[in-house]
Parts: sequence; C-alpha cells; structure tokens
Amino acid sequence: MQSTKDQAVGAQEMKKFFTRNLAPEEPGLMRVGQIVAVASGKGGVAKSVSTVLLARHLADEGYRIGVMDADILGPSLPLLAGIEHQGLEVVGEESVMPHICCGIKLASPGMIQSSSEATIMRGPVASRMISQWLQAVVWGELDYLLIDYPPGTGDIPLTLAQELDMAALLVTTPHGLAHREAEKTLQMFHSLHLPVVGWIETMSYFETPEGKRYEIFGRRGGVLWQQSYGVPQLASIPLDGELSMRAEEGRLLHSPWPSAACRAYKKAAQKLTEELSQLQRLEGQGGLSSFSLTWSKT
Repeated sequence: MQSTKDQAVGAQEMKKFFTRNLAPEEPGLMRVGQIVAVASGKGGVAKSVSTVLLARHLADEGYRIGVMDADILGPSLPLLAGIEHQGLEVVGEESVMPHICCGIKLASPGMIQSSSEATIMRGPVASRMISQWLQAVVWGELDYLLIDYPPGTGDIPLTLAQELDMAALLVTTPHGLAHREAEKTLQMFHSLHLPVVGWIETMSYFETPEGKRYEIFGRRGGVLWQQSYGVPQLASIPLDGELSMRAEEGRLLHSPWPSAACRAYKKAAQKLTEELSQLQRLEGQGGLSSFSLTWSKT
C-alpha cells in the first residue's frame, strides 16, 4: 500500500501542471457553442458512462463534440474511453491539446496522472486547478462540450457552476437515495439560475431475451421531478451487460452496438439537442431561461 507521502506525489505533479502560465491568445472556451454539465449528485449511477455515450451519439449526428472530465479527485474518462496510457500534448505557451478519439475531443486530469494514484488535495485547491484546467485546453470549434461533472455540491461543483455559462443534465437511478442526492444538485443549479434541461434514469429495468421486463429497483422519485419542477425525462436506460463490459474494456466510444440501451441513449441525445436549441432560442429572444420558465409551472 502506498504511503500518504507517495500518494501526494501525484497531486504535487498535477499542481505544477495546472499552475503554469496559459497562453492569453488561446482562451479554452471562446469557440465552444454550448456547455452541458452531466451531473448526478452522487457516484455509482453511470453518470460518466452516460456522458461518454451521449458524446458518441451526438458525434454520430454530425456535431463537433468535446468531453471534459471535471472530477479531478476521481477521473474516470481515461478508463471508459480506453485512453489510460495517452498523455496530453503541451503546445504554444503551455496550452494543452485534447486527445481525439473517434472524432471526439477528450481531456481529463487522469491523463496526466496514473489512474492508480490517489489525488490528495483540499477542496479550494482542487477548485482553482479545475478552473485553470478548463482554460488550458485548446478546444477549438465545438458545438457542445459535455462536462462529466463531479458529484456533490461542494467546492468543485459549486465553483464550476458559478464560473461557467452552462446548462445541466441530471443522471440518476430509480433508487430513492439517488434521486434525493440528484435533487440537491438540481436545486444548486436552480439557485445559481442555471437551466436544467432534462434528466436520464439509468438502471431503469432489465429485459429478458424473451422481452419480459423487470423493474428491479422499482419506480419512484423521477416522475415527481417532472410534476414538481417541470424537468423532462430524456430517456430510461435499461441494464445492459454489453454496456458494462465495454465500459470495463474502454470501448464505449467505439461503434454503438444493437441494444435497447444504445437506442435509449440515442433518443436522449436527440432530445438533449432539442432542449438546448429551445433554450438558445429563449435566450436569444431575451427571455428567461427554460429552467426558470418550467420551474414556475403548477
């Protein structure tokens, strides 16, 4: 087992990386169309998997897509995308080029640190680093930048929500606990006047080869979101053994496979673009954000 001193080495290297001077002529997000935080409030609900698969389907629709792993304390994008051994190229005055996989631009703190190392740092330090990290990456022209959002409502999630002009998409499971934690995140975005454009429920059901459906974890919580907050459900994602295997093997960005889960994520990606387009129209007309409008529904 690594000592605390050994574990801290990775955090020190990350701090050196993030505190370099950034090239002022290459602001990272200036040419990004819309930023979407894929958030959950807690871990273990397939938020990162959902981020990657949404990116895959959006790219298949012809959009220019980037994925930013904002979980500096527990990055998972390198594993899911099969790029654990890929580094990031420092260019110009030490800006960073994202890694491109299957036509999608990817950047993760895990690409400058071994995935087996623990990252030990206090919240305010991590918050400053993730802010610098966002501006360091040369994203170029993107239609959508999906952010694999860190769990909870602490320093890092709050800093990102305060600094970025973005919309949010929530991911949860049918479990009551998962819904309660995601609802706290929903309320955080609402308090900061950031729109929540929808939610996805993962692990919704299991379907046998004969077509019989089992709702293993029940059905509760999310339906009330639509009634109480007006936040639409974009898709219900079934349990899928192939999805789990591909995630473990780092093959999520490879060509989609024929399954109910893939069809559901494709549907979610299409609905997401519709909601974002509607939000953009409302903002262009000088109206309230779509979240504020739906929040006031009775």
